[in-house]
Amino acid sequence: GAYYLSANLTGASGPSGIRITASNVTLDLGGFALLGVAGSVHGVTVIGPQRNIAVRNGTVRDWGSSGVLALNAENSQFTDLRLSNNAQVGLAVGVGGAVSGSTAIGNGNTGISASQRATISDSTALSNLLHGISAGPASVVSRCTANANTSSGISAGLGSVLTDNAAGAN
Repeated sequence: GAYYLSANLTGASGPSGIRITASNVTLDLGGFALLGVAGSVHGVTVIGPQRNIAVRNGTVRDWGSSGVLALNAENSQFTDLRLSNNAQVGLAVGVGGAVSGSTAIGNGNTGISASQRATISDSTALSNLLHGISAGPASVVSRCTANANTSSGISAGLGSVLTDNAAGAN
């Protein structure tokens, strides 16, 4: 189904903000924010193996673990997200995931992380504690920027293609 926010949502200590437990789900944040608090877990998490998930158009910040944890989501899209100050990864996507138009700033580990056969485009990673953008094997990273990340700016696995990217001061 399709779900959307109609206002900012503040999490609670202990659980994740939004749990997706089915395939074929679209979550439109509607320009609003998912705000973590001390002791919270993930802003959005995909439970169990799912397919065809879409999360778009909003801010996910200050969560105690990851902003959006969707490693179990295959063939899914993540668009126009702003991910900041999450304790671990800003955005983590599964096999065949597509990330576009997103920005990850100041996350405690990696800004944007993708499994194999992913596409990351038109996105920015700044000042993340470890890596800016990390893509698995056979992925495509294009038109992205990564600056001031403590470790690598942009990295990709075997058989990946990187085009028209910029990275500096990593």
